[in-house]
Amino acid sequence: MAIREMHRSGIPASITLAQGILESGNGNSRLARDGNNHFGIKCHENWDGKTIYADDDLLDECFRAYSRPKKSFRDHSLFLASRSRYDHLFVLDPRDFKSWARGLQDAGYATNNEYAVRLISIIEDNNLNTFDTAIKKIKSKRNKYINRLMLSPNGPCYVVLKEDESIESFALENGLSINRLLRLNDLTFSSQINAGDRIYIERKGKSFSRKLREFSTHRLSEDENAHFVSQLYSIQLSVLYRLNNWAVGYQPKNGDLIKLE
Repeated sequence: MAIREMHRSGIPASITLAQGILESGNGNSRLARDGNNHFGIKCHENWDGKTIYADDDLLDECFRAYSRPKKSFRDHSLFLASRSRYDHLFVLDPRDFKSWARGLQDAGYATNNEYAVRLISIIEDNNLNTFDTAIKKIKSKRNKYINRLMLSPNGPCYVVLKEDESIESFALENGLSINRLLRLNDLTFSSQINAGDRIYIERKGKSFSRKLREFSTHRLSEDENAHFVSQLYSIQLSVLYRLNNWAVGYQPKNGDLIKLE
């Protein structure tokens, strides 16, 4: 499961395994045994699944519960990939478990000041980094997309999807995280993505460059939508909505003038 998640999300298998070992007490914790929660992930405000309560920093805290351990491993990947404070980790070499461990601590994954040291010790004592070599063939191809990079007027780089290429195949071919690419491009697994679409490999901006004031607005044409404008000008979709005071889910209409700053 850890190796599968490494290929899917880019999180080193050794890190996933070490976190599971540490957080679950080698799988013996009540959260792991009764809730299949191997990573001590708390409920947080957006969780609407099953729950289990246990003492942690506070008494009787709410933790996520799963029907199977597999779902715990998948949720662990989603938890890290969906939070911007962990973004910097997904550009690391997936075999650099030490930088991952330190990055998790710096990002506040755990309150223990020795968290990174403990993860690294678990990995080295049990040779868990040997599982990270399963990504070696993918990693060796990582720089193949470099010659395809294009620079948007707003700064961030992107590639244009080729025929018979999907965002999943592009990510797998180049050792990139699918979840991260989807998030960077304001997409989901169910989004319609076609050949010729831009796929950003860097975070889009929060407004359009002030050096290009002639592009401070965009007149929407037929067959264009808010996401198209977001990709065209490399502006985060949520920011575009805020700049234009749109309600969630609103789609601008043909001829609308869209603010870019």
